[in-house]
Amino acid sequence: MHRLDRDTRGLVLFALDNDAFRALDVAASGGSFRKRYRLTTDVDGSGLAGSRPLLASPMASLADRWKKGLAGSDATSLASMLAGVTIESRFRPFGPGGRRVACARADDPVALRGAAGSGKAWTRETYCTVVSSVTADGGRIDAEVELSRGFRHQIRAQFAWMGLPLVGDGLYGEAEGEFSLVAFRLDFPDPESGEQILVSLTC
Repeated sequence: MHRLDRDTRGLVLFALDNDAFRALDVAASGGSFRKRYRLTTDVDGSGLAGSRPLLASPMASLADRWKKGLAGSDATSLASMLAGVTIESRFRPFGPGGRRVACARADDPVALRGAAGSGKAWTRETYCTVVSSVTADGGRIDAEVELSRGFRHQIRAQFAWMGLPLVGDGLYGEAEGEFSLVAFRLDFPDPESGEQILVSLTC
């Protein structure tokens, strides 16, 4: 029912038959199939090539404070600004062979033209990642995030876009260490009864 990037660990949901697939697909479209991830980021402030803008803050009103926090590698300040925010963007393939994606703000005029079929092919829809909890751990940030509809590399690209590439992510940051993205909880309606089911990793 959803995919994990090759190095991402954790839970994946499979439908056992076509009826279950269709029911879960409707649930995903309606926002009642939710996925939660744990991650750890570095603080490098470099942004994401091909994106609009190159470096984003989690909210436009935080832009100056966000850049100051990145410049000082102030993980505690950055974590406080991330708590409870929703990161929203459009995407487009980027780089050789489209291996990566770039991000754009939902209201970016160039991306809006691309979404309408003029210029580079930005997605028509926007995709949201909700930061549900966040803490600073030394010079890094630990977070839990949730999404319902997902796009390829969504979490990885959006955090790199904010200057916070995931630890161990050689595609959007540095490859040192274990890739720090874990799908640890799935929340979805039972295809037959409609009762909401929650599955969570305990480790």
